[in-house]
Amino acid sequence: MEKGWIEAGESLKRRDPFGGEQVAAKAPPTLTPEQAEALKAIEQELLAPPTFRQPVLIHGVTGSGKTELYLRAIAAVRQQGKQAICLVPEIALTPQMIGRFRARFGAAVAVLHSALSAGEKFDEWQRIRRGDVSIVVGARSAIFAPFENVGLIIIDEEHEHTYKQESPAPCYHARDVAEERARLEGGLLVLGSATPALESFHKANTGVYRLISMPHRVDDIPMPPVTLVDMRSELQTGNRSIFSRALQEALDQTIAAGNQAILFLNRRGYNTFIMCRNCGESITCPNCAVAMTYHLGDNHLNCHYCDHQEQVPVICPQCKSKQIRHMGAGTERVEEELNRLYPRIRVARMDVDTTKRKGSHAAILKLFGERKVDVLVGTQMIAKGLDFPDVTLVGVILADTSLNLPDFRAAERTFQLVTQVAGRAGRANKPGRVLVQTYQPDHYSLLTSQEHDFDAFFAQEMSFRRDQDYPPYSHLVRLVLTGPEEAAVMQTAAAIADLLRQHRFSGEILGPAPAPLAKLRGQFRHHIVLKGRDITQMTREIRSAFAGAKWRRGKEIKLSVDVGPVSIL
Repeated sequence: MEKGWIEAGESLKRRDPFGGEQVAAKAPPTLTPEQAEALKAIEQELLAPPTFRQPVLIHGVTGSGKTELYLRAIAAVRQQGKQAICLVPEIALTPQMIGRFRARFGAAVAVLHSALSAGEKFDEWQRIRRGDVSIVVGARSAIFAPFENVGLIIIDEEHEHTYKQESPAPCYHARDVAEERARLEGGLLVLGSATPALESFHKANTGVYRLISMPHRVDDIPMPPVTLVDMRSELQTGNRSIFSRALQEALDQTIAAGNQAILFLNRRGYNTFIMCRNCGESITCPNCAVAMTYHLGDNHLNCHYCDHQEQVPVICPQCKSKQIRHMGAGTERVEEELNRLYPRIRVARMDVDTTKRKGSHAAILKLFGERKVDVLVGTQMIAKGLDFPDVTLVGVILADTSLNLPDFRAAERTFQLVTQVAGRAGRANKPGRVLVQTYQPDHYSLLTSQEHDFDAFFAQEMSFRRDQDYPPYSHLVRLVLTGPEEAAVMQTAAAIADLLRQHRFSGEILGPAPAPLAKLRGQFRHHIVLKGRDITQMTREIRSAFAGAKWRRGKEIKLSVDVGPVSIL
């Protein structure tokens, strides 16, 4: 350095979240008449004065070309010199979505989600803040991307509950934040889904949102026929396999034809619980009021809430019997059964257990896209957004897992999951088919999903919501008390309920009561659900009650306030 031969300095080296992978540019496809009409409506809202601009809800069936509309709308916004944010509900969806965005917009795209390393997040955040990019794609937290001139916010699969931040506090819904950010910054909010949330569709029907309907797939590709398989009949005929005879026959035909299949089960692990046949007790987590799941890979019982692990017991901890039986099935068992029945096919599993490593989502989907995997088994992360032309069969192993949850949204979630995963089949020039295995084939959520009839489901579910005064006909606020001593939690919850009654809370006070998941991570849980028509008045009254409170909460008892909960578990 003294001789001037070298010099010292600092330079920035960007950590590339795409791993240096290059994406070939692609020309935009020709729009269908339906897409062209939809794009025209979006452009009308983009050109309207901000005070007269309406959020747009695109209700388009799976395969109708909603993503192409997103890309065209972003191109229009960039021509105005503005920026765009696109949210996706699952990290698993970002590889395909980002691939399409980069093919259209190149280096103008940044990505934000939890699977990035700390350094990658920092570098992407800095690129966004400096204005090096004009588009951000990511999960719910990407709604806070540090753009200064947002012209468009897109929420794909807007019905998904993963857009809600529940824990840790503060609780927020990315859809609500997006609507407010678009209003404050003079941008346009575009929501898209084949199965919109009932609250969103209700807003569209009442004129709050502008509704765009896209009832047909691109190139008029037909929706796949859906068959409901009654698993009660399978048991009566002696078939105790997790695969019905109809599904096995369909798999045989799909594999013989050289096509691909997706098998969906929204439970991970091998067995969902272990039970003693002598006394009926199941092995539960000591920290949580839930049954532990058996995982074959590490031969352990795992709790999916606190990650507690135990050895598989040889005798019952309660009655000391040896009559221990493994019950239920998860994705791990589905994978094993496939390998046993079809030893020559290539199977990949996509769930939380197989996607812990960085880049694992993209790696699995790449193998499937390159036809190096014949059957993809997975949980809800494979139920939406994926587009593979050779998938001709979708099998839902058990549609009842979400239908039996103690939540008023159980039917809605079941309809959405079945409809979304069914939409993965027959998306190109190969006809597809869907088999849905269930023990409740007469339930309206399954019968309407069989017909791809959102309007019929919406009408029936809204009738139930109206009768019970549930959202969207009312608003909910959930107060959750947690603590290590159940008696103290109960006492505090009762004190809060009394406090609200003393302040003459105008809505309905439900509880206090133990939460459906009464214990999690060593903490007992009680909740109070408040119901009312005017959310502004409700939150004002809650603040007023707590501001004048004379009660004391124990140091170890925590209170969480969730406005508009998506789950009451």
